[in-house]
Amino acid sequence: MTAFLLSVDYVSLPHTSSIEELMIGDFVTKEKFSGDESWQSFTYDCILKAKSLFVSLKDSNLPTIWLMPAWVFQSEQKEIVIESFYQLFAAKPEFVFFLGSSGIDAAIQFISEQSIDAANVIAIDGVYLPNSSSEYCYHGVGGIVATLDLTSVGWSQRFFCYEASIDFEQHDAFGALFKKAIEDVSVDIDTIFSPGNGIDEDGDIWLHSLQLLAPHLGKNIEYIFPVYTLGKLGAVNGVMNLYSLINNPNYSSQKHALMISQEQSVHQAVGVYIWKNEETRR
Repeated sequence: MTAFLLSVDYVSLPHTSSIEELMIGDFVTKEKFSGDESWQSFTYDCILKAKSLFVSLKDSNLPTIWLMPAWVFQSEQKEIVIESFYQLFAAKPEFVFFLGSSGIDAAIQFISEQSIDAANVIAIDGVYLPNSSSEYCYHGVGGIVATLDLTSVGWSQRFFCYEASIDFEQHDAFGALFKKAIEDVSVDIDTIFSPGNGIDEDGDIWLHSLQLLAPHLGKNIEYIFPVYTLGKLGAVNGVMNLYSLINNPNYSSQKHALMISQEQSVHQAVGVYIWKNEETRR
């Protein structure tokens, strides 16, 4: 089986603990976080959040995949987290992904390659919400607990790849990523989940290469910009993107989706998802 089901079990964010409120943006934004925002403090807060979320797992016997902030180049933070997770949860390093919003895509590829039928997913990252001046402000660390099950009917990841970057302007990897995705999948795209970072000056680099997808875009292409409603939630954003795809009936029934990730000037990624009905084909 290659299709999957993603269910959200628990939400713990500074501004809401409800999956329904998060999906529709029906929450009241609190005041900007005024604590220490250093990398040491942020790393420590991520570990504390992990401890609080681990106890909420529905089935602790399942393997647990940890989705952490996009620390592609931050080796010291990664080492601290991996060592702490090993001591606290006996977590294996290969089950910890430091890819931010692309972490869930990498996790799906991982469980498929490892023939894992079901896994817990815990996503932890910083929460950034827009203020009245359209600036993203840090509100602390949040997390989400989900369950990932392989099924015979539903959405299936057919392509995932990311490129580590430091300067998006000098290294726009989307051209190559888009071409590779379409070559490997060769389908018309019906829905595009974009990074949605329109407030940032360099937040829409992916648009430069969008014309490469033109022959593969459906007539009624739909664009989803989650960041505009969710805020910047990093690894939590990635889970919410996939959750909204799976649970919206308008996106299913032989449709194809492309998810784009571009985060914190450290990586660019794309994932292609296709609706599958493997039961029918047997």
